[in-house]
Amino acid sequence: LDAPIFGRLPDDSWVQWTPTIQLEPNGPAHNAPPSQRSSSTLADGGGSTVISTNERTKCANVPRSPFNDDTCILSTESTACAPFEVIGEVPVDLNATNIEAIYDLTGRLVYAIRGLGLDLIEQHVCSGSKTRWEYEVGTCDSPSSLGNNTRKAIVSALSSGTVPPDYFKDIKVRARDCDASDITLENLNIKIQTGAYCVKQVHPDDWNVYDFTVWASRHPGGSYNIQKWATDTFQSTYETNGWQLDYPFKASPDRPEVQEHPMNRWETNGKRPNVEFIGTFGSTVAYRDLPNDLKLQEVSDYFGATAEPVTGGGVVVCGSAGEVSNDPFKRQVFDFDSNEERTTRDDVMDNQKHVVWSEIALNGEDQLRQRMAWALCQIVTTVPSNIDARFQTEIYTEYYDICVKHAFGNYRNLLKEASYSPLMAEHLSYLKSKSHEYVYRTENRRIARADENFAREVMQLFTIGLFSLNDDGTPVLDNETNKPLETYTNEDIESFSRAWTGFERVGVRGNYEEVRGGSENNRLDPMRIDPSWRDAFPKPDLDGGFVGDRYALCVDLPDRSFLKAGAKYRLLGGSPLPQLTSDPSQFAQDSKYPYLLHLELNSTNSDLYKALDADTEGQYAMTVTLQSDIECFGVECKLDTIRTV
Repeated sequence: LDAPIFGRLPDDSWVQWTPTIQLEPNGPAHNAPPSQRSSSTLADGGGSTVISTNERTKCANVPRSPFNDDTCILSTESTACAPFEVIGEVPVDLNATNIEAIYDLTGRLVYAIRGLGLDLIEQHVCSGSKTRWEYEVGTCDSPSSLGNNTRKAIVSALSSGTVPPDYFKDIKVRARDCDASDITLENLNIKIQTGAYCVKQVHPDDWNVYDFTVWASRHPGGSYNIQKWATDTFQSTYETNGWQLDYPFKASPDRPEVQEHPMNRWETNGKRPNVEFIGTFGSTVAYRDLPNDLKLQEVSDYFGATAEPVTGGGVVVCGSAGEVSNDPFKRQVFDFDSNEERTTRDDVMDNQKHVVWSEIALNGEDQLRQRMAWALCQIVTTVPSNIDARFQTEIYTEYYDICVKHAFGNYRNLLKEASYSPLMAEHLSYLKSKSHEYVYRTENRRIARADENFAREVMQLFTIGLFSLNDDGTPVLDNETNKPLETYTNEDIESFSRAWTGFERVGVRGNYEEVRGGSENNRLDPMRIDPSWRDAFPKPDLDGGFVGDRYALCVDLPDRSFLKAGAKYRLLGGSPLPQLTSDPSQFAQDSKYPYLLHLELNSTNSDLYKALDADTEGQYAMTVTLQSDIECFGVECKLDTIRTV
């Protein structure tokens, strides 16, 4: 054994070592009164625990959200820690050096893929779809024999834009611009001479960069049978930690141990969830667009994407409702699924969530609430088989607590909190859904649609259903067809799907059950919205108007609305960036941006300063809502709006 199990103290008493984890209270009970909502929040966000464990634990400060604002306090303790944040706009160049660095830092099998074969007529250059072409300096050996029209169309497409590209070029050629006799399977792997370059057609996925970890883990021969395709240089030196995979479409004498693989294996396995697309080799992606499993703090530090810690002004620390401490002396013991060694069998881990629910649902004193919660969670439901966290317990009980919390409340509030749940976003696949504009701009003009799954289910299963109903529950009939009147159309689904773009998990933290595969793999706390992924265009509603019609626009607000009754201010501590909204990270640089972003209030004459100032005991309110209009002073009178003060 690594350590003794029993110990004898100086007073002759004996102690026994136990692996039981001691969790700290970090939030109110669900039924706590408003005056006590912040009393159990960890005073330093768990920073002292991070220090005492030599950073083996994470900061337990819960990211601020619309659902825990009343648990937040301002901490001025020297050990206070802020939630882990990254600078999403930091560029990541997908070159050989960085791909190998990501491999080394994460242990994830990240490679560029090359050597895929062409074997479908739909991949022909004259099909009208996107085709990919590789440039090599020199003269083609055995160039393809093509008709004049086909050759002219290809050369014209290759000549547009940047010539030559660093590695490859994507083009489109219309069938009507080609010679019909050239559109055959024999003319899939075309080589053509253009100037000093031999340009050859390759598979449209060649030069794409993927995370192959899941595919490799599911390979019947083990991950080595995928990794042995890897090379680390353009000269094809084969090493398992290289930056690219050479797909064995055809047998190679250089690799007799690698069997030939037909392309249907790639067509079957080369998509999610087996592989995760990252970008194209040689391109630059934003750090925010990396898959969550790659966003370890080590990767964030490597690319300079880790936000600077707050220094001075205090740290806002928040808790989470229901995050109460455990009692390690109780008889019933549950295990945690974590990066550390787990001793409990898989079937027991899988059953823990059911045991916890059964004990509370059957034996709890609040039986009416429990029955209402059960009914609500049968409507607004998630399915564990759709979530990549089968053996965890706390994330499922936390989701069920949403139904418990709102059992006697407003159904809209239940839907809102469930919609922010990372489990719901994973179950109904709108996690990381991005607008078409963002994908088109950042992914080489790729055509994409927002994920429609949740937009459909929130109407069909969670709210209005498929057909309009009369007050007695009978279907409303169409006056012309005498058939039940449908409540929405496919166009409505497509429109509403754009409203569910931008959702992303928040950073992992301490004091809860979590397998930390990436810095943004938190499946417990409410999600955040990344504004860069949001669809900014209007969304028609079901009543002939638009979503948000009844809300005032910024242009509708009165002059100097920040001084009017109802203006709301949220305490940020030492951070100059807003919370629950978003500004570019560079806005935090006071020396670079004027007072329009960070207004310095006059402490003597400004009524706004007096409204926001600390009370007689030196305590600042976490939120301040102006009860009446106040007068402007000095530069305040020249401004239309402000961001932070």
